[in-house]
Amino acid sequence: SSGFTAIAEIRDSEGPNMTRDDIEVTYHNSPGGRRQYIPDLLELGEVTFPVNWLPTDSTHDSTDGLLADLKNGTVDRDFVIVLSDTANTPIYFTGYVKGFEPGHPVSGELTASITIKVNGNEIVYP
Repeated sequence: SSGFTAIAEIRDSEGPNMTRDDIEVTYHNSPGGRRQYIPDLLELGEVTFPVNWLPTDSTHDSTDGLLADLKNGTVDRDFVIVLSDTANTPIYFTGYVKGFEPGHPVSGELTASITIKVNGNEIVYP
């Protein structure tokens, strides 16, 4: 994963949640009088993760970090998720910051929930 900058203080992550919609292709003489479907375009989904928010950290801030990407509408940023398996398996994708939702607790750590919209040609799994 050289060439990538690790985002500070990521907790658990989820996604990408890939899905396809259905296209109904039923016709008058469909076999057995049943509806028929084919798969629509592949939706590559989103990746979501909470962070312990560090407002001045260069990977979180509004100058160079995730918040800057959101505010500037930066697209086609390359991301990699490194799994915690014994091989540290990488999953590569391109996307943009869709959401940055900070939490402001009275006590405890500052947090933020981050959403990355996968916006590339593919997700590269091993």
